[in-house]
Amino acid sequence: MGRQGEALEAAVKAQQVVRLMSTAGSLGCADTALRLTLDFATERRIGRTALVESPYPRRELAIASAALLAADAVALAAARGIHVAPEQFSVWGCAAKHVVAEAVEDAMGRCATVLATRSVLRTEGPGGGIFQKLQRDAALVRVVDTSTVANLRSFAGQLPALMRGLNGIDADPRAVREVFDLQAELPPFELGRLDLNARGRDLVTAGLPDTGPIHRHLADLSVQVSTADPKGNELVDLAERFAWLHAAAACLHLWVVNRENEVLGRPDWLTAVLAYLLSRAEGTPVRRREAELLPALATVRDLYGRGRLFSAVPVQLI
Repeated sequence: MGRQGEALEAAVKAQQVVRLMSTAGSLGCADTALRLTLDFATERRIGRTALVESPYPRRELAIASAALLAADAVALAAARGIHVAPEQFSVWGCAAKHVVAEAVEDAMGRCATVLATRSVLRTEGPGGGIFQKLQRDAALVRVVDTSTVANLRSFAGQLPALMRGLNGIDADPRAVREVFDLQAELPPFELGRLDLNARGRDLVTAGLPDTGPIHRHLADLSVQVSTADPKGNELVDLAERFAWLHAAAACLHLWVVNRENEVLGRPDWLTAVLAYLLSRAEGTPVRRREAELLPALATVRDLYGRGRLFSAVPVQLI
């Protein structure tokens, strides 16, 4: 495993891989939960209107759909990224884990709202009471490697260097494309390239064009980081904001180079996931952006009708 005295370093580096792999567990729970909820909402009627078409449930399902599609894209990008830039995963892995776990928790909460009392039945309701188990499993995966706060704290101290990197380090465009082009062949994962510090490097945010809402948010974040008290909670709070912006940047990169993908290339996919992610970054209510989020529900309902996974790689389910 290494030389004497290197055990802690090896464990911390291994944790980066655990964080990334755990996102699959979160996504599986959310996919099943949303599928069960759509089963119920499609069949359940209020008067002559299917529940899925009623305004409030439709909005909740749109938010859940956008959250899941965003989480899937973030996890997919990270799973590819660790092959290309493993030395950046002391930040990238933490940011991806946070966004996926929190987005999945939000999506499942929205599903529970639509299911109402049926979300707490143990032996009845959609899935024969499995929804409660999905909630418990997702809650476990959320903290399987460390607590949410500890995850953010683990890279909060790197924020000043990351913000300087936005202006001083240019991402290799070939590396960016290698990560985000789903048709590109990946190099083998090199465990030995994992590092305890990203040293200000992040090809996801450094590779953004100098225009657009994500870059403006990052510029504002940079100012806040420069004045934050390192002894208080500010850097941890800003690390959470960075995670959501990092996720938004990953989605933008995926959209740019995968226009032929049946999910990523759909009209308004980017609008829906960015509406969700930027609302979370801003700390504003997601429901205010209902019009931008509704296409996410249309995408999920299409995949649902064809028996496909709710993913940018929508494999056929048996």
